Amino acid sequence: MSATISGDPQKYVRQLGITIPIDRDVMSWRIRFELWRGAYETKEAGMLDRIIEAGERVLELGTGIGFVSTVIARNRNVERVISYEANPKLGPFIRRLAGENLGTDIGKIEFRNAVLFNNPSATHADFYVSKHFWGSSLVPIRNPLTIEKVRIDDFAKVNAEFKPTLVVCDIEGGELNLFRDADLTGIQKVYLEVHPMVLGARGVAELYASFERLGFEKDRRLSTRWVMLFRRKI
Repeated sequence: MSATISGDPQKYVRQLGITIPIDRDVMSWRIRFELWRGAYETKEAGMLDRIIEAGERVLELGTGIGFVSTVIARNRNVERVISYEANPKLGPFIRRLAGENLGTDIGKIEFRNAVLFNNPSATHADFYVSKHFWGSSLVPIRNPLTIEKVRIDDFAKVNAEFKPTLVVCDIEGGELNLFRDADLTGIQKVYLEVHPMVLGARGVAELYASFERLGFEKDRRLSTRWVMLFRRKI
């Protein structure tokens, strides 16, 4: 699949109807290549219209450049979106992308520069920023561009206050720690990318067991190999 390119491909591309500016200050060559060939999160985002239902309140974890959150917010069935991104360097681009694509729907979405923890014992965490932003992590990485102090929010508190019905999650291997024994009261669906290279086979098995214990089951119709929809059992 290639992106739809109108005008100068060095300036912007279109994926799933979203116009994405090409910003070399934000995007490494690897990320620009994925955008030019139309492969930047298109499979994951393209499934969302089949997952989202009327009156959906969406909590997104791992905004990245804001492509997926913009796809979510333009959906007429979505009532409101809160989207979390730890990397402060992405904030201006995220807001630009949403502002240029959403029109009046921009009022449905709120971006937060923070991370979610279960029962946090600290108010801030070190976040290691990679030149390829999808390689940034709360775990120390080799040769980070910067180390940022990022605010920690309590997952249970955000859930109780916002009352999301759907969680969309791509946090580069942090999914096990987040969902292990999490309070998912009120949440009906969790759509997440699983990172086996980080978690290992044992970690992936533990993640599945966690969702089973919390009353969720995998929806095989709307899941791919590593991008999965877990739905609350009826």
